[in-house]
Amino acid sequence: MFGDSLAAGVGASSFANSFIGIMYGRLAAGDASSTIADLAASGASTADVLNSQLPAADRLNADATDVWLCVGGNDVFHQTSADAFSQAEHAVVELVRARWPKAHIIVFGVPDVAVVPLLPGNSQLHDLATADDAAAEDAARTSQADFVDLFAFTDSESIAGRLSQDALHPNDAGHAAIAAFASKRLR
Repeated sequence: MFGDSLAAGVGASSFANSFIGIMYGRLAAGDASSTIADLAASGASTADVLNSQLPAADRLNADATDVWLCVGGNDVFHQTSADAFSQAEHAVVELVRARWPKAHIIVFGVPDVAVVPLLPGNSQLHDLATADDAAAEDAARTSQADFVDLFAFTDSESIAGRLSQDALHPNDAGHAAIAAFASKRLR
């Protein structure tokens, strides 16, 4: 798992209650030999995944059968240009595909961060999240990866009651809702 605080499970009461933990639990059910490496880190941008997290995966010496990428919210917060995000996102997904050619890759899109109470209705962030989500979808399609449209999820699902105390990250209920939304991409 590569990504940012959402991928790291921030807001969930435990890793098992994060959307990654829930999805991993479903995927690994009945397979005691299954393991997960979550290299995601709070504050990570797509450039951080490219420059730090992917190189750290070299030390794992693992043959990944499933690789998940969930990053982009911090790129929006820091107003990384849409072009820079797109280039980095495409590079990350292409490198993942090259390293693990037979892996089932899931690319999670960029959530609409403008819907959270901390940033209500910020049209500039909404527009950048829209562009970045489209770039993530294109990167997934180009590298024959599955795509989970977190922008559509945040656009269509009520987040009321699903945010942690920081009013930014999902709580257990929010993580469970993301896992339910994304579970159709598990194999």
